[in-house]
Amino acid sequence: MTGWQFLRYMARLSGISARDVRTRADAMLDRLGLTAAADRPLGEYSRGMLQRIALCQALIHEPDFLFLDEPASGLDPNGVLLVRDLIAEQKARGATVLLNSHQLAEVEKVCDRVLFLHRGVVAQAETLRAADRRVVAIRLLLGTYDPANVRRITGSDAEDGVVKVSTASDADIAAVVGALVRSGASVVEVRPQTADLEAIFRGVA
Repeated sequence: MTGWQFLRYMARLSGISARDVRTRADAMLDRLGLTAAADRPLGEYSRGMLQRIALCQALIHEPDFLFLDEPASGLDPNGVLLVRDLIAEQKARGATVLLNSHQLAEVEKVCDRVLFLHRGVVAQAETLRAADRRVVAIRLLLGTYDPANVRRITGSDAEDGVVKVSTASDADIAAVVGALVRSGASVVEVRPQTADLEAIFRGVA
């Protein structure tokens, strides 16, 4: 089969009318950057192209529930960004997307909730969309801050010139940094951090 024939076949299996197949297939091929390869046999497709045509097949009937197993596998950086955008688009239209992946950095970028499975059992559940999950590491220039002031302002002690503060918004970050500077501290770096899924994975694996 060519890419076009494959999508036509899968679209008809999904119940899409013959009248709508061409429009939907052409739109998906264009969205996944496969228009130029539509008439080529699938046997000539690279691994990345096969991954893209599989995404076309999965999305062509606009499912309410989408299960993606390592969708970025075999894709170049542009393909990875495309998959990220596609997942966001599916979420925006109201679809439920279940993503199975070992690429934890990508999981952090696109998922709202994460389940870690160990031996077939849910070992840990995390919510990534909560605004207050963010931790900000504020690096202070050693020797130019008062530990008591840092503790009073942030609620934490500085360790090796770094204090970590839980915040809910960028405005809160600015308020903490401003208060530290007014107290006489020299703030040289502010580094936002999100949930460390790798650390969680190491803890449950």
